[in-house]
Amino acid sequence: MIWTHSFCGRCEMCTRKRPAMCLKRTAYGHVSMQEWPYLMGGFARHSYVLPGSGRVRVPDAIPDALASMASCALRSVVNAVEQAGRVGPEHTVVVQGAGPLGILATGLFAQAGAGRVVTVGAPAARCGSPRSSAPTR
Repeated sequence: MIWTHSFCGRCEMCTRKRPAMCLKRTAYGHVSMQEWPYLMGGFARHSYVLPGSGRVRVPDAIPDALASMASCALRSVVNAVEQAGRVGPEHTVVVQGAGPLGILATGLFAQAGAGRVVTVGAPAARCGSPRSSAPTR
């Protein structure tokens, strides 16, 4: 199971369908463990999932290393791709950076139908051919 921060659902940003920018969200790992519900992140084996948190059930067949990408990183990139609007074969998308977010963005824009996705960054191994730091799809 992967979950998101808890959003209030009532502030200005939540009512504008921008829960990632919630003004009253509760972020895991940023709350004192001295207060209830105590288990709010860190390296604990168990954690309390707040009622306002989004949840995604990860199938048992998905390796943990892949499932972990579906947490904050993937949600951030999905939001960015949605904000970019429709892309089609006539569009070229440039992704700045080949870190985890950039790699996810490259894949999502390609899946969304962009005609060409250019990822600029390093290391070269993350960008395709070792001779190029700006491969295309």
